[in-house]
Amino acid sequence: MGYLFDMLEKADGQNCQATNLLKTFGSFREASSLGLLEENLTNKSLSTSIQSVNRFFLGQISHDFRMILPSSDDLDHKLATVASESIRCMFCQKEIVRPGNSLVNELIYPAIDIKQIRRNPAYRFSNILRASIERETQNRGWCNYCRRYQQVAIRKTVHRMPLVMMLNTALNNPIYRHLWAIPGWLPEAVGLVVDAGQILCFEGEDLRMRMQNNMPGLVVYELVGVVSEIDIPEHQKAHLVSFINVSISSREPETTNKWHLFNDFLVTEVDKDEALRFNQPWKVPCVLAYQVKDARHAMDDNWKNVLDTTLLYRDWSLKWVESVPQILGNSMLTISFSGGRSVESLATLSEEEKPTPGTPVALDTEFVDLEKAEIDVKADGSQEIVRPSKSGLARVSVLRGSGTREGVPFIDDYITIKETIVDYVTQYSGIKPGDLDPRTSQHNLVPLKVAYKKLWLLLNLGCVFVGHGLASDFRKINIQVPKCQTVDTQYLFFHPGKNRRLSLRYLAWAVFKEYIQEEPTDNNQGHDSIEDARMALRLWKKFQEYEDAGVVSQILEELFREGSKLGFRPPARNGATAVLSRPGTAVTMQNNSGRNTPSTPEVTAPTASAPTTPRQGFRRSVALTPSNGSFAPGTGDFFGGSPLK
Repeated sequence: MGYLFDMLEKADGQNCQATNLLKTFGSFREASSLGLLEENLTNKSLSTSIQSVNRFFLGQISHDFRMILPSSDDLDHKLATVASESIRCMFCQKEIVRPGNSLVNELIYPAIDIKQIRRNPAYRFSNILRASIERETQNRGWCNYCRRYQQVAIRKTVHRMPLVMMLNTALNNPIYRHLWAIPGWLPEAVGLVVDAGQILCFEGEDLRMRMQNNMPGLVVYELVGVVSEIDIPEHQKAHLVSFINVSISSREPETTNKWHLFNDFLVTEVDKDEALRFNQPWKVPCVLAYQVKDARHAMDDNWKNVLDTTLLYRDWSLKWVESVPQILGNSMLTISFSGGRSVESLATLSEEEKPTPGTPVALDTEFVDLEKAEIDVKADGSQEIVRPSKSGLARVSVLRGSGTREGVPFIDDYITIKETIVDYVTQYSGIKPGDLDPRTSQHNLVPLKVAYKKLWLLLNLGCVFVGHGLASDFRKINIQVPKCQTVDTQYLFFHPGKNRRLSLRYLAWAVFKEYIQEEPTDNNQGHDSIEDARMALRLWKKFQEYEDAGVVSQILEELFREGSKLGFRPPARNGATAVLSRPGTAVTMQNNSGRNTPSTPEVTAPTASAPTTPRQGFRRSVALTPSNGSFAPGTGDFFGGSPLK
């Protein structure tokens, strides 16, 4: 959830997906046994389910927090109603007291007389809230003194209220709906006082008077949001929406409240009356969130100053490689993978290499298919995607982008995947069956969360990611990276007048006369993410040379002219090839028939290495600035103001 919220903050209004959060949620056996997952909702109302999900999430967050910081009560202070619960046997009158803390308070409604519904003060929201928090109930329970089940009276004594008060409406009786149908029954603000274990609760004019009189111990809460179930049978199946007062969490003070509706497809502003009106039979309130008014506009960013980056300086693996006990050190490390191939030397970062804002790192990732796309072919031959394909992150490789060990990888993690893999797409991913299984894999295996946190740390340390087709990778990884922290060679080598993006494989051949991403052979294992990341890094460095020499336009013209002749694919190894040279060199190109064919100055005969770029005084010919997937000429620095330039 923390990763998701940070991504939403960085997205600044762009669409985000909660795929990793939902994947984690779906992996909990408790969630499945409690019937909280989508496949369990066939016979349950969404209203009941979302209230159960609310309890489950808050309980899990509290559990995780105690595991990380067992001596801290910071989370309880924010979310838990701290109370004690006395249980008295109605037969022997013996009483025991136990902790009665709760993260969610369920509303308890009194017996309602419809005729008195607007006049009886007991029916006001504030009085129902007070009775729900203190709650006195009778039930059957075990009595240790009677040694048998007896009728017991349970009474809660509140010691401290949280800063965030979560409420489940518990509307399981249609009669209670009459209360919610009263205009203005749900208050935007309530005031609570804890006095000698008793709760006092105020709303409306009573609250304003006590605020004016500065009542001791008064804590004012304001309504942050409401989750409601919308059920209009004649239109569609039931679904959930949220109404959120976005002004409360804005960084800049706002004098008026702004309510927005959130659903699966859109976010739109609505007026307060629409958000808080429940007189329609198809709209049922489910979950309420109140927050102390003093916390309005308070955004705590201190976590950015205390990032735990130790994961970047050591190897974390589910499968310990006994042959390399130095895996936790910073020395160069070679691991022999399945198939006998000795892979790139992997060296974990040293403290002296700590990333800082602007530090370049080269990234490439590989994915496997978890679900194939479901396509509906209509009678007219048109196709409609019923369900898109689903991918799983399988490998992450990150290389140093500068320094004495430029191009040396410091992360090369394979990710364990619990879901069923329907296709390893080995031709494109290089991942083979068994690579992601801890029982058979010879790779460095980590859970998704470990791989994600490493990338997230690099992101928050200010690193600039260099790669090819990064937008697709980031979308599948489910991480939001600002454009000022990306260098995508797919966009660098883009011609403004051509409607085509060049593949990494073609660029490697065209610029360096090198073959990558080839079919696996006895001497070649095929696709490799370290090789791809290093090639993207080299292409970026070469592009900087072109830029400094002021020859970007000419190079791009050559790339696309030669690519159109070859179908934008490298020629076969047994045929003569051509590589790009600096503009102005007269050359010829030899084809497979052996004939010498005159050519334009932008191609040259094969050479053993890539041509050098003339160093000239800096001049910018055509500035290609990524913006929504396209480029605009002559608009400031490359990479959207990247700290690299």
